[in-house]
Amino acid sequence: MSTTYPYTLHFITGNISSCFGCKNKYKKPLEPPNDLCIQHQDWREYLTPSSSTPQRKFSNVYYHCRPQCIQLNNLYFIPIITVPPASVVTPIYTTATFTCEGTGDIFNWSVQGASLTPAIAQQRGITYTDPGGPGNLSSVLTISALPINDGIGIGCHIISFLPFEYASSGSTLTIRGIAQVEDLQYSFTTNNLLLITWSRPVYFSSDIPIGSSVSYQVLVTDEDGDIILDTNTPNANVALPNITECDLFNVSVTALLAQYTSINNTISNNGSYAVNITINKDNFIRPNVTIELSCPPSQSNTSLTITSDSTAVIDQYTFTGTDESINDIRTLIPYHQYNYTVRVFNLRNKLQYETYTII
Repeated sequence: MSTTYPYTLHFITGNISSCFGCKNKYKKPLEPPNDLCIQHQDWREYLTPSSSTPQRKFSNVYYHCRPQCIQLNNLYFIPIITVPPASVVTPIYTTATFTCEGTGDIFNWSVQGASLTPAIAQQRGITYTDPGGPGNLSSVLTISALPINDGIGIGCHIISFLPFEYASSGSTLTIRGIAQVEDLQYSFTTNNLLLITWSRPVYFSSDIPIGSSVSYQVLVTDEDGDIILDTNTPNANVALPNITECDLFNVSVTALLAQYTSINNTISNNGSYAVNITINKDNFIRPNVTIELSCPPSQSNTSLTITSDSTAVIDQYTFTGTDESINDIRTLIPYHQYNYTVRVFNLRNKLQYETYTII
């Protein structure tokens, strides 16, 4: 019996055909967790065509993941886990923790019967603490409650030497709740209509009653947090009038199913109603005032007010069309002060931008 080489979990692949303990062949096809064995290095005997004398070779040997198989070559094989991991039920998108403690030389975590590797840890959102050792071993595994992790098995395995001891203990992660909606997006129509669409959640926990209907809470707010829409709908889309690319707004969609409420999925639009006014004073009596709009008149209510000496309104009009550049050319009376003020309202008649220039 060798006690100076590690015992590790290993997939049954390649030429691995039988257990070094019980000598029985591994049954195929191999399905998890029966596709795993325990690998160790030891002396094994074999015959060659050129000699009738058994030859010895120090190489890898493989056992069933059963104590009785290992005990055939290691008489002191006994359980050594003092605190086994307990099964956990947790809400979706939270985190769950599993604790395992024992005594020995080697500590391993497994997921779905496979040794926990960095790739598996990254894929499933797993971290774990260093178990320490040899001697007293203790590790805490933390896993994200992602839909792909529902129902997976979490196991811990401890091996010690002199005498050889091996123990394993398993637990299960169960996730409850509903996933968030997917593919949340929006588009604008030619008649200034905002269309918001999304896809149904892809995950529902198994405890939701059969036949339950899903609905969606939709909240749309503007840049000040004022509510544009707050509604519940069974459909996977809503349409809102008088909202354009120029608007700044936030969309939140939450799925409701039976006793569960999903976390919300959000999306935003960062529009602009900014205005820039420039003056060409080559002809002071008849200046050319250019007004550059970031939002065209067809998607806003934009007006120009011209006052003389800050009091008398000499002209006021609303821009129309789709041009984002408007020129105002008129004859002015010398020695008077003229104020050109531009006000931009959205299609819901809320002031979005105001600026002025003085001539």
